[in-house]
Amino acid sequence: MRSFLVQLLLAGYFLSLPSFLYGQYQLMGNAQPGQSTNCYIMTTDTSMQASAVWNTQPIDLSQSRSWEFTVNLGNNPEGGEGLVFVLQAQGLGVVGDPAGSLGYTGIRPSIGIEFDTDTGGFDNIAINKNGTITHDLASPVPAFSTFATLKDGRDHFVRIEWNAPATTLRIFLDCELKMTKTVDLVKDIFGRNPLVWWGMTGSTGPESNVNTQRVCFQVPACSPVVYVPDVFSPNADGKNDHLEIKTKDDVAIDLTVFNRWGEIVFQSHSLENTWDGTYQDAECAPGTYTYKLIYQRADLTGGTLYQQTGRVLLVR
Repeated sequence: MRSFLVQLLLAGYFLSLPSFLYGQYQLMGNAQPGQSTNCYIMTTDTSMQASAVWNTQPIDLSQSRSWEFTVNLGNNPEGGEGLVFVLQAQGLGVVGDPAGSLGYTGIRPSIGIEFDTDTGGFDNIAINKNGTITHDLASPVPAFSTFATLKDGRDHFVRIEWNAPATTLRIFLDCELKMTKTVDLVKDIFGRNPLVWWGMTGSTGPESNVNTQRVCFQVPACSPVVYVPDVFSPNADGKNDHLEIKTKDDVAIDLTVFNRWGEIVFQSHSLENTWDGTYQDAECAPGTYTYKLIYQRADLTGGTLYQQTGRVLLVR
């Protein structure tokens, strides 16, 4: 009789969980729409919440793909608990438990990439499987090398790459590679069934998190910052002798420079290959030249292409 009552109470709990369709996402538990398109509030400033947001279109893990989104873990230094990016084969109507379960426990078969803000040590990233928060696929690594907190009220960019032929996951936080894990998701996690749903789960525990925890999907990738000088002087004085693309990011480039008649006088596919102001071994005349620069982050597979055009003055 006791077992039956427990089952009945649990059934009543899960049936009572809010669930509604919002755009292309199914919202479960305490999840609710945010103020912007494709943004969702995972937990509010209330203790013991659990939520899930699922994309309604299943995906095929036999094909490579990537996900880009931002996470905001609130700004309460004592708050928890965190968010989990989940691939799961259970369907759209599931959500795990609150507190340290991160809204993920009990969802199986699944894989969960957690962004944990209540570890007692440091905010971290780890990988779990089959609805357990035991870090059985990848042990926690600090979210930041400086051990800075994720609970800073800021939106943090996340990119997750799945390379199907190599059976490899790569996880980026704020455009820095944080973790690489080789695991055959289709065979070892999902019993050779490649079709899964994806989404996010989250929770609060006894401590809530001021300003909520939220996620925004379909955000643009981190744009690399590049600087193209507007003047250079190739006069062999050792100062500004070359047209050089400057950046602190790991970028791949395609630079083309044109003269006033639209003729190509210089091309480069490398940051190290700079222009010395010559064309076909002859010095180019002083004046204004036009350039077109196409670039992308070299450390993000299939990253966004950016284009910049402008003018540079050659002075002798």
